[in-house]
Amino acid sequence: QPFSIIYADLDNFKAFNDIYGFQSGDQVIKLLAKIIQHAVSRHGASSDLAGHVGGDDFIIITGNQQAERICLSIVRCFRRLIKYSYSPQDKKRGWIEAQGRDGKNGKFPLVSVSLGILQCSGQTNLQAISERAAEVKTYAKSQPGNAYVFDRRGMVE
Repeated sequence: QPFSIIYADLDNFKAFNDIYGFQSGDQVIKLLAKIIQHAVSRHGASSDLAGHVGGDDFIIITGNQQAERICLSIVRCFRRLIKYSYSPQDKKRGWIEAQGRDGKNGKFPLVSVSLGILQCSGQTNLQAISERAAEVKTYAKSQPGNAYVFDRRGMVE
C-alpha cells in the first residue's frame, strides 16, 4: 500500500545552540517533537509513526492523504511557538548574530523547520528512500522560513 514519508529538520539550529546553549537547544528539539506528535495524532491515522532520527532530524510515516495536513500543522505551530525560545530583543529583531560553519560571524534568522514529503509505493527499499529523503530535505531547507515541499519526481519505488 502506498505511503508518505515526511523528513523534518531544523534550520539555523547550530547558531541558536551556540548562542543559547545546549539546554535551550534540547528544549527546541523537544518542542519540535511535541508539535510532531500533536500533528500526527490530530491529523494522521492511528497506524502512523513518528520517530527521532537523531539530533534535530525527525521522520514521520503516514498515508498519502494525511501528509500535507500534518506538515501544515507542524509549520504553523512551530512558527508560532519557536519565538518563545528567544530573548525579547532577538525575537523582535527576528535574527541572532552567531558564528557560522565557515567560522565567520553572521546574522541568522530564527530557527525554522523544513519538511520534505516523499510518496512511496508499497514496494520500495530503504536505500532509495534514504537517497530521495536527503535530496528533498536539501530542497526544503533552501526555501526561506518554515516550509514543506513535495518530491515532485513521483513515487519512490
